[in-house]
Amino acid sequence: MGILGLIKTVWKASRSAGAPPPEVQRVLQKMFPDGTTQIREETRVLEEMIRGKAPQKLASDLLFLLKTRIHHGDSDLRHATVEDYIIDKSDGRLSRDDAKRIYSYLLTGTRDFILSEGIGSCRERPVVITASGPFIAIPREYAFIRSICGTEDVDWKLDRQMLFGGDPTLDLLAIDTTDGSHREFWFDISSYMKSG
Repeated sequence: MGILGLIKTVWKASRSAGAPPPEVQRVLQKMFPDGTTQIREETRVLEEMIRGKAPQKLASDLLFLLKTRIHHGDSDLRHATVEDYIIDKSDGRLSRDDAKRIYSYLLTGTRDFILSEGIGSCRERPVVITASGPFIAIPREYAFIRSICGTEDVDWKLDRQMLFGGDPTLDLLAIDTTDGSHREFWFDISSYMKSG
């Protein structure tokens, strides 16, 4: 099943009353390790973000459609592409800034984070990852890198990963891209390191 078929299956399963097929259950578990609690919370946050601008139903649609793409390494998942998709799904009711906030929330779990040039490129400006544990945080880190650099093992390869304790606790992922450049991505993972 391709990415589009998977997205449609997950989206339809999220709308039906019965239990989804095992393949869809595995996808949902990967996307939402904290289960229905996480789904309800993320839907609630998205509803707040679009309140008064677009139909509330759009929140759950975006949650399932974009999370499926994020967690399955969709190679077309770049900032501008996703922002255009969000604006299109809202029939133009959401602005580019709204779309950036929604996408950055789905990537990082942080509401007030807006994707901008330079975020995550140095220790002083890490991407803040809000998560209850590594099973949520690590996919968000990789999704962030994919959104900028493309598909892992096609457009880039992980060179090294290093953890820096302290306040804040930082995770460094250094990558090599196929065009020969070397990039570093810094993530503040204090939210789950302090709770763990």
